[in-house]
Amino acid sequence: MDSRSPVDQRSPVARPLPARCLPVVRPLPARCPPVARPLSTSRSTYEFAWARSRISHARLTSATRIAEIDVSRATGGANIVDMSEPASTVDATEMLLRDAAERALAYRRSIGQRAVAPTLEDRRALARFDEPLPAVPTDPAETIALLDDVGGPATMATTGPRYFGFVNGATLPVALAASWIASTWDQNAALPIMSPVAAKL
Repeated sequence: MDSRSPVDQRSPVARPLPARCLPVVRPLPARCPPVARPLSTSRSTYEFAWARSRISHARLTSATRIAEIDVSRATGGANIVDMSEPASTVDATEMLLRDAAERALAYRRSIGQRAVAPTLEDRRALARFDEPLPAVPTDPAETIALLDDVGGPATMATTGPRYFGFVNGATLPVALAASWIASTWDQNAALPIMSPVAAKL
């Protein structure tokens, strides 16, 4: 026979746990980014980006064309001037490119008459490139002139007819001309969406 009193024989009363034993449920901070939904399997990330780019390009092209039509109507069909760059900047850029092209052509014409190897004086003149970093921009024409006047004579005439040194092939005229065009394009070939022609070639 149980010797406990009737009060002791009652069902034990469930006591609440102390506050320190309860699990703490903390709400997510407001700065947590939302969960990104994955793209459908029928369209990859590249295709999605490509489609968005084509739509944006189409909108931009349409807006540009409409603006050109409005300007043409306002000017009575006169020629439209590209106002993306100031005229002075365009003229300066063309003059710089023409100067560089003339210097390159002059080097090309003289390659057959010049010495194959640079002279000692030409190699010593390369010390002119050892200069501190300028605090202000330098005239672009002066930079091209320095490169041609000092760097040109210190080159090896590998493209000339009298070079028989290492196994170095002279560049073909079409390759040189294509290099000029490609440098003018200044394309980024990382992705086809960034430059279709660079990705193709």
